[in-house]
Amino acid sequence: MQKDISCRLTSVVLKYIEREKGRDGVDEYVNKIGLSEEYLNDHHNWLSFDTYTKQFEYAVEILGDKDAPFKIGISSGERGNVGAVFVFVRGLANPYMAYRLLKEIQNRFSRATKVDLLHLDNNRALIKSIATHGHRMTKEACDFRKGIYASTPMAWDLPAAQIKERQCQAEGADSCIYEVSWTNRSAGYMAKSGLAAGLLVDIVIYNYIPQFQQIDSMARTFLMLSIPLIGYFAGKIIDLRHTIKTNHLISAEQNEEIDRSMRLLEAKHEELELLNRSLEHKVEERTEELNNSNVELEATLEMVLEEKLKIEAIIHGIADGVVVTDKNHKIITINPAAKRILGWEAGKIIGKEMSSSQFDCNELIAIFEKSYNTGTKTYSKEIKILSSIAETDKILKVISSAIFHKNGDLMGIVSVFNDITHLKMLDKMKSDFVSNVSHELRTPLSSIKGSVDNMLDGIIGEVTEKQQQYLLRIKNNTDRLIRLINELLDLSRIESGKIRLKLLPLSIRDMIKDVTENITAVAAEKDIRFLIPDEDANFVVIADKDKLNQIFINLLDNAVKFSKERGKIEIKTERQDDNFIRVSVIDNGMGISEEDKEKIFNRFYQTGNGSVAKTKGTGLGLAITKSLVELHGGKIWVDSEIGKGSKFLFTLPLYNKQHQVSEAINE
Repeated sequence: MQKDISCRLTSVVLKYIEREKGRDGVDEYVNKIGLSEEYLNDHHNWLSFDTYTKQFEYAVEILGDKDAPFKIGISSGERGNVGAVFVFVRGLANPYMAYRLLKEIQNRFSRATKVDLLHLDNNRALIKSIATHGHRMTKEACDFRKGIYASTPMAWDLPAAQIKERQCQAEGADSCIYEVSWTNRSAGYMAKSGLAAGLLVDIVIYNYIPQFQQIDSMARTFLMLSIPLIGYFAGKIIDLRHTIKTNHLISAEQNEEIDRSMRLLEAKHEELELLNRSLEHKVEERTEELNNSNVELEATLEMVLEEKLKIEAIIHGIADGVVVTDKNHKIITINPAAKRILGWEAGKIIGKEMSSSQFDCNELIAIFEKSYNTGTKTYSKEIKILSSIAETDKILKVISSAIFHKNGDLMGIVSVFNDITHLKMLDKMKSDFVSNVSHELRTPLSSIKGSVDNMLDGIIGEVTEKQQQYLLRIKNNTDRLIRLINELLDLSRIESGKIRLKLLPLSIRDMIKDVTENITAVAAEKDIRFLIPDEDANFVVIADKDKLNQIFINLLDNAVKFSKERGKIEIKTERQDDNFIRVSVIDNGMGISEEDKEKIFNRFYQTGNGSVAKTKGTGLGLAITKSLVELHGGKIWVDSEIGKGSKFLFTLPLYNKQHQVSEAINE
């Protein structure tokens, strides 16, 4: 038998037929091929080109599916068919690299076909394939090959690639040319790469730096453990940033879709009004004729019905849920999407009030009333409901618009519902992952820190100056990782809503005085002095003492880092209105550019000023500060110019009698 095509490809066909038709299908296939099942499953065996092309014709006949060759090719991208080694190393590769190696892979498994890569970029490839030595591809064999090319991204749990056939040898062309496009997303391989890089550094240090062998064995062990851990954690942070960015993109796309739906709804509403005016005009024109002609009456009624059906078709055709109620919250219209999202039965809910539905609709009614009372064009809010079908919580984004008559009277409310439960679940999974990883890492890091501190304190014996340098390096990196983990945990708790404020009346001046005293030693290293508010600028706010302390520490610590030596940092307090005060933290540092000001409160964002590179932290401090300020009902912003320092401002609620009542209730 000629050795044209490897049985590695034939084994994929066998698996697919067995999955779809069982052992009977496999036996029929083996009989048609004329070779044993053991021979076909052995990847070291080869087939002739004719046998290779005939097998796909047999597969179509046995499975009764003309698309079977393409589906078999798609199945080659499943984990059971790509090989254990590839599954292990795929985190270090991507579809781009796989298509780049396509020619070498083709040469390995086929001696009768040739592949050329005409073009390749991040998510698109142009592939040319041709049968050589006088052979010619069949339609079924070409379909199988297209399935293989489409299945490549599936090895990374991505959707199958899109295949566009430009020309085909089976249809008379001299070669086959396929345009392949696929979707990329972060594969989470940076953590693995960081770990691998850390292990490589360990190997280099251990084998090629003689001085390393002279270090105390325990310190050497800690150092070799810390380097891969730092690499892994740094990579994990990058992966997390990719995930967050992806989630933000998904949310933006969802919001754009909602906006498009609202614009469509508004356009249809305007069309509805036009249709109604047209209908009124037509009815007025024909009123006199109705008394004399039943035929004309039937025609008019038919026209009314047609217009009504058109309006209902427009509303029912909208992909998002739509509910129309009158001013008394009685349901006038509900489309199929809304019935599916809310679990309602249209026949049982039309004409009834919202409060008579299957679940508590107080939140929905509150949104409707808000749309009417505020006089705004639209009002949006996220609500949680209990689905009567799935018996699980659903999270919906509701956008309501009040519809007014031309004389100003309220006609009703049009509400658009979008199910964002899946997006919220993804966000919760992300927060839970960060929290779990941080908890798992904090314990070994604390153990490492304690052990290093003991060694530096001489508890296990005197250490040399060189050993002390390495131990201090381990201690500093461990402290940095612990701070980062603590900040990640804080951010995770805030995002998941697990933080509960213990609100108390607090003197803002006393809080500022305590915090500045605690970080005076750090400021003294740069000869920086603090200017705190006078007694007459003291206010009593309602806040959580620990969280307010964290807000001030983050802002003042940043001010110290970025201030010039022998400078000053001024903290001011002033009344903003009857309910809030405004606190300002002013430094004489390098300042912040307009571009950075827009992103300074984003998670993991750090300014791009090269002159302050040594003072960079984790990029989470200001993000946590913003979240804590907003938890108190305030807001935070920054005024700054390059070379003129920065001024961070935030607001806090004043303590008043209403808070006294709420405290008494809480007690």
